[in-house]
Amino acid sequence: MAEPPVDHPMPADLLAGIGALEDVPDFTLDGSWRLVDGFWTVSCSVQISAPSAFVEATTRWTMTVSPSYPGGIVLVTRAAGGGVHGDFAHELVKNTPCLINRGQPLGRWEGEAERKDAYGRLAWFAARLVWWVDRAARGELLLPGDHFGHPLIEYEDKGRSINTLEDEGTLRAWAGHWGQTGEVELRQDHGGHLSTYAVSFSRGGRQIVAPRWGSWVTALPSQQRGTWLLLERRPFLEPWGFPATWGELEGALAAQGVALEPVLQRAFEQTATGCWLLIGYPVPGEIGGPNRRLEWQACQLPSVGRKVSGFRPTAQSQWLRVRREALASGQRVPWVLRGSHQPQDLGSRGFLEEAVRTQRFLVIGAGALGSAIAEHLVRTGVTDIAVMDKDGMQTGNLVRHTLTLHDVAGNKAMRVARRLQAITTLARPVGHAEGFPPTSASGRAAVEAADVIIDTTGEDGVVAALGRRRWDTPRVVISLSLGWRAQALYAVAERTTRFNARAYHADISPHVAADLNNRPDDRLPMEGIGCWTPVWPALHTDVQLLAAVGATFVREFVSADDARRVRVYEQITGEEGFGGVRLRTENA
Repeated sequence: MAEPPVDHPMPADLLAGIGALEDVPDFTLDGSWRLVDGFWTVSCSVQISAPSAFVEATTRWTMTVSPSYPGGIVLVTRAAGGGVHGDFAHELVKNTPCLINRGQPLGRWEGEAERKDAYGRLAWFAARLVWWVDRAARGELLLPGDHFGHPLIEYEDKGRSINTLEDEGTLRAWAGHWGQTGEVELRQDHGGHLSTYAVSFSRGGRQIVAPRWGSWVTALPSQQRGTWLLLERRPFLEPWGFPATWGELEGALAAQGVALEPVLQRAFEQTATGCWLLIGYPVPGEIGGPNRRLEWQACQLPSVGRKVSGFRPTAQSQWLRVRREALASGQRVPWVLRGSHQPQDLGSRGFLEEAVRTQRFLVIGAGALGSAIAEHLVRTGVTDIAVMDKDGMQTGNLVRHTLTLHDVAGNKAMRVARRLQAITTLARPVGHAEGFPPTSASGRAAVEAADVIIDTTGEDGVVAALGRRRWDTPRVVISLSLGWRAQALYAVAERTTRFNARAYHADISPHVAADLNNRPDDRLPMEGIGCWTPVWPALHTDVQLLAAVGATFVREFVSADDARRVRVYEQITGEEGFGGVRLRTENA
């Protein structure tokens, strides 16, 4: 081990870690440690006994270590000409193997967990590198049953994205169109990130697939048309790469009997201002499994641009110029970031089970509780939701409402629906500016279509109206209301053709009365001048807390099969302050 320069003494912790590297089999330090841009780096090599066409017996690498070791990063990258050829699975970025387990933040590992101590951490990374190189040579970085991870793509433009929505249903619709091309309608959202959405695929004027986008996307103006090309197999490069240049793409398509040039020319001739090209292919959910959906990658072909001497101003001449210059074999394909909007992708951080989120919901009341309940539902994957309320938004409502000053004077239901629309590209919220029972045809249709009706008004008149309403088939009808200062939540749910209003009052009224009797001698706050109007007091934090409890109650009842459920949840406050929320077992 060579010593670092005198003017840059190596930290003792790093020296300890370097000493442990001598005990890692098949790993060798090949040079002296250097301080480069504030990080310690060294050349190293790995030896394996079973090389392949893509991984030589000895491979060379560069190890980079944070000056705060054993904290900070430890990164290993390929050395130029280092004996590893092509792209592989489990790479963080190009030429950089992923040596940590993706479950690291949760402490879950395959094999020994990453060492955090100074002596063991460098050796742990070195051993993982040897393991990675050996598996790469054997073709075992991905095994049957592993999650399908797409090869890395070097995106040229990260300021915009192309967004698609595909699933097993649309995959079936695409059957029979392998190797074909057609037209795609695109819509653009000119926000901080320029997002382009593929809303309709057709061929020869006949629509093939129209993804079921939410109303945020369908409300966008139609901006442009592009060309799609559908491949029967994935255009990957061995061992696990994706075409980066036009030459590589042409070769990958030719292997499937598809000629790239006619596709490019057809797309180019659509517009002189640049045209989108989308290339689709089926992918599985796991390695070795059946195909589950289409994956699309997109690029924007260059525009004609300025006239150039030597080329006639004809379409054919301009195409030849672009093909020779911008689309030459060695030129990089300007792939654009891809946005995947499948529910299983959008909801990977937390969606309701499909049996719940695919129900059609109606939320009656768009006040503090109703707006929060609706937002919880949409953020957890509910797409078909209607909101009904006759009242307008007032400035005083904002202290505990999900809406903002931009919404004051607007109808609550309409403004809440607009907010929900902007949460996800899949949601199709509809606002109804009327009370319950509705009088408009659209309002009555929403009540009839709903699978789950949630009353959040806390009004006896709405409960009575629900009791008079009869459905032909059973619906889930839920009443959620807050107690004094949002210290309690009263929840009643029925699976019925007619809500039992009498039973509701018998179950809930005693709790309401007891809570009012047990409250401190609070006077209702007043609002306005002259004939003052009392208002119901509650903190935003308390409303949000019990709204989350209410949304959980909804989820549990909708996914269950019991006919009726009554729950009263109450906040606990003791000598040490807030103690949580508990289920009340008897009247307070």
